Amino acid sequence: MKYCERIFSLCLIIIILIPSYACADFTQIYEQYNSFSDFVSPSDTKLSIMSAAASDDVYYANGHAALDNAGFLNVTFISTGNDTQAVVGRKYFSDVNKKVIGISFRGTSSTSDWLTDANVIAVTFNGTSDGGLVHNGFLRATESFVNMESKIFIDDIDTLENIIAKNIENKDQNDIFYLCGHSLGGAIATLYAAKLIDRGIKATNIIVYTFGAPAVGNNTFKNSYNNINMLRIINNHDPVPNINYLALASPLYAAVGYTHLGRQKVYDNKIDITGSFSFSNIYQDFNYHKMALYKENIGWDLNKDFNTATPVPATVVISDTLTSDEAIKYYKITIPVTGQYFIYTRGPSSIVGTLYDSSYSSQTSVTSYGGSGERGNFRMVVNLTAGTYYLEVRGSTSSETGSYRLHIDGINAASSVDRDDHGFSPWTATSVAVGSVTAGTLEVGNDRDYFKITIPVTGQYFIYTRGPSLIAGTLYDAGYSSQTSVTSYGGSGEQGNFRMVVNLTAGTYYLEVRGSTSSETGSY
Repeated sequence: MKYCERIFSLCLIIIILIPSYACADFTQIYEQYNSFSDFVSPSDTKLSIMSAAASDDVYYANGHAALDNAGFLNVTFISTGNDTQAVVGRKYFSDVNKKVIGISFRGTSSTSDWLTDANVIAVTFNGTSDGGLVHNGFLRATESFVNMESKIFIDDIDTLENIIAKNIENKDQNDIFYLCGHSLGGAIATLYAAKLIDRGIKATNIIVYTFGAPAVGNNTFKNSYNNINMLRIINNHDPVPNINYLALASPLYAAVGYTHLGRQKVYDNKIDITGSFSFSNIYQDFNYHKMALYKENIGWDLNKDFNTATPVPATVVISDTLTSDEAIKYYKITIPVTGQYFIYTRGPSSIVGTLYDSSYSSQTSVTSYGGSGERGNFRMVVNLTAGTYYLEVRGSTSSETGSYRLHIDGINAASSVDRDDHGFSPWTATSVAVGSVTAGTLEVGNDRDYFKITIPVTGQYFIYTRGPSLIAGTLYDAGYSSQTSVTSYGGSGEQGNFRMVVNLTAGTYYLEVRGSTSSETGSY
């Protein structure tokens, strides 16, 4: 190779050195991945969501959130002697007596990482030519993690080294090794998967998801390890995974071309263009290498239909946005206890919500609400049995876009996030005592304020509002799941305020205060 060609090869690899600017706001990771089959036969959409979050988290010290939220335990941040960093955890499935070992490798972040990227010399992967030639810097980084295995405790007894040994000795163990990473982290994940195969772990028990990862080896390496269940996710304008760079093979100093292995998914501005992707004449921009953009692309796969609905718990507040090309969002809601639930949105947009039962292919049990909440948001009060439901959120018109906050309150639990002066459901109600006077304001149309009243002694009580606004009040008993004992008053007090005179037994009651019309606002 001529001297100028060698310099050109090195320049091509040096552009990988630009670090990723991570973003820790991927908030929609609620799914617990409670089935071992989620990892044995993974859904690319589902697992790529967690992989994107985990590959971003590892850029931060103790970046555990994604694996923690997915139900992994003993999640630990690892840093090796040459600054290879990873987050490691395990998830145990008692029904099959097997584990999933989750490892997220960090991408280029520090000066030593840059030196790793630039160490472009090609060396034999496993000491012989059979395994092919690989990038020396990536290999050294991988081996530094392998050397740490005896110090990484997966639980109170077993180290990562022990878990690997048990799977090699007992072919029926079949634990899953789930690996992911962005940029340099994806390169290490790829080589670590190949290392596991060389040591005796079955390729069917290894899953790898990478984002913007460079090629790590030559064609011989690819042919030797292409049976790994691996998905490479790339942005078509990201230069790093698309560099067809050359390397110098040591000790012969012959030109070696690196290539990719595994399956590939390509995004262009959130659209999956895998089937029509061509790298020819595509402009390159290192902004497309950022993990934040990869997360945005992966997030595009959320909420598109019932099958990709974002899983959410029954008590939650989620901030989300309808855009011109994301006009409908879907959420999968798990109701743990039979009872009454308040499901609503708040914010500046006009939002409609439709609730489906678990057999969403049939619309026979659809409940749809729109415009009954604040500012044209939807608000539904529904009695639900324990189980799974699907919520479709869309604009009240086909052109409606904007932000909203989805609330799900119920069964003595609700988030305190997004409250105004008083609660917006019984579970966020403001506690008031008999004999008290409490000020409130209806800030916007269809605003509601909730108060929790404790009646100490059975008897007659006067409950009323005073002030310049037209106010209606509805009193509910403690068993809010039934509306059979609702007492509603409006306009019988001063200046159109409500006034009720009721005989109440000792106990807990809930008072809903609202405007006498949907547009009424003001203080009381």
